[in-house]
Amino acid sequence: MVLTLALSCGLGVRSASAQTPAPCLNAAEVSTVTQARRIVMDTEGAQGSAVVADAVVDLPDVIPVVWRAQRYLLRYTVTLGSCGALPGAALSLFRVGAPYQVWAQDVPLLPVTVRGQRYPWVPSPASPDALVQAGITDTAAPITYNGRMPTLLALPAGARSVEIIFQSLPYMPAGLTVLQVGPTHVLLPNVVETVNEIVGHADAASGVLLVLAAMAMLLWLRRRNDRTLLWLAVASMAWGLRGVFYFGSLVAYPALWFEQLNPLNVLITAVALATSTLYFLGHPTPRQLRIVLGVAVAGFSAFALAAMLGSGAAHARVMALVLSYGITLWLMLQIWRCRRTLAAWRTALLLLGLVSVLACAGHDLLIVSGHLASTVPSYLFWGFEAVLLGYTVIVSEYIVTTLSRAERSNDELEQRIAAKSATLERSYQQLRESELGVERDAARAQERARLVREMHDGLGAQLMTALRGVERGGLTTSQVAQSLQESLDDLRMLMDNSDTGHTLQRALANWRNRWDPRLQAAGLALHWHIDPALDGLELPGDTVLHIMRILQEAATNVVKHAQATTLQVSSHWDSPAGQLVLEVVDDGRGMAVQGTQPPRTGRGLRHMQHRAQQINAELHMVSNQHADHKGTRISLMLKVSL
Repeated sequence: MVLTLALSCGLGVRSASAQTPAPCLNAAEVSTVTQARRIVMDTEGAQGSAVVADAVVDLPDVIPVVWRAQRYLLRYTVTLGSCGALPGAALSLFRVGAPYQVWAQDVPLLPVTVRGQRYPWVPSPASPDALVQAGITDTAAPITYNGRMPTLLALPAGARSVEIIFQSLPYMPAGLTVLQVGPTHVLLPNVVETVNEIVGHADAASGVLLVLAAMAMLLWLRRRNDRTLLWLAVASMAWGLRGVFYFGSLVAYPALWFEQLNPLNVLITAVALATSTLYFLGHPTPRQLRIVLGVAVAGFSAFALAAMLGSGAAHARVMALVLSYGITLWLMLQIWRCRRTLAAWRTALLLLGLVSVLACAGHDLLIVSGHLASTVPSYLFWGFEAVLLGYTVIVSEYIVTTLSRAERSNDELEQRIAAKSATLERSYQQLRESELGVERDAARAQERARLVREMHDGLGAQLMTALRGVERGGLTTSQVAQSLQESLDDLRMLMDNSDTGHTLQRALANWRNRWDPRLQAAGLALHWHIDPALDGLELPGDTVLHIMRILQEAATNVVKHAQATTLQVSSHWDSPAGQLVLEVVDDGRGMAVQGTQPPRTGRGLRHMQHRAQQINAELHMVSNQHADHKGTRISLMLKVSL
């Protein structure tokens, strides 16, 4: 009793006998309910259920934090006075602090509108067939209403009061907000208009998200390696389904589940969005994936523990919202760190979308915490809607750009073949004309010596090895085929290198076109990322040749020895260091590497080190044979100027 009196002070609480019925002037006017009797029962008391507070409160009322728990049951009695006795009277509830049921004269009240659609039982219940078509099969059973949606309920004839019973712990500090009593034909247009404004826009937005989720999933089925599309589809699907289920007037399953799934859905969307973004920024590190997984496990564990214990639901909600807020802030930091590898407009759009989500979430948290009025509209749904649409624009542009680049590469390859033929013809004529001058003879001799040296060191050595193996009978048919394939690859690189004005980006594109089918046949998924800043980078022909031979040797080692499932090839410009970085990463079994030195038995790796030294580049090899995440990373760093 002392606790009840203390909590009643300063909250507008009056004695239970002081409730004032809503005034009813005539049959055409609407009366606003300003007071209600609130009864709070402790369902887990030492001697069973017990009343801990019974008083009249002003509306909107404020529910103390101590009563916003699973053990407390809140019940309101609203006196209607003469208004409820008028023919065709109805009760309008704008927003209620939890899923609720409404009774009058021991009869559950039926809705006049559901999702903005008027039902045919106004002002009295209709035939059983009409109710079944509306989705209500038992008019004697209580109906649980969604406290977030405005609802209009038909009052039975002669009703003097109604009882509103909460079915779960409140999701906001206000229990009852705005209640009005009056004729149905007066209240109905306003309620229908309000519901249609909320539901109509939300349904349209949810439909757009579900369509985008389906499109992203279909694209992912064609590009299974693109995890960005997969997790974007999950985020869009989760948030689209939230709009479908949480903007309905009725609650079709247990009220506590209904309320707990709301913050859980927020957490799922935030985690899926973070995962999609990490894959869009590049291949995420194991530490980043562990952070995202840890957030998801912590949130789900909190809800599971609360369900098993039968208490702590409010704490699980708070934890889910805090984790969602935290992972969004952390994701913004990851985007900022990768800003140099992203286009400026992509970085701005990603950060702006996440800032809008945080702002909308902060606004809604102020409502839930009681710092904003309970009648203020919620914005979190629209914040996530905006950021998901922004992500869709970025990913769509990325896919279109990638496809266009692939088409341009094919066109450029055909043009280069034609240009190569013409160039070879001109070179032949120039070689014949060069016989007229000593200087031209020297240039031709030098070029011939370079080609002979390259063919001797590369193609010749490979063919000689294959020949000796065949002569001794020590090579199988597949080994001979592999040796010949490597010789052919070396010949193609020599041909590519002979093209004057050849860029590294084109050399990499040619290599990918040749190796992509081979890697797929070997069961390797190729992850490819080339920094657009490297487009048009000109390097000397022998430098490009050494780089491509290092790449080819690294890929060959992965196919032959690594037992890997994925191969990641990336090249980017390290602006602070002023150098080109080429990385080859696999998830195979790893190898014994000491610092940057190859193993003594790795002849191919020593050749890679030798080629790196020839062009004054640094080659680093990092591998791990014992950790959970095995694999090898080979990094080539070459000082160049853009």
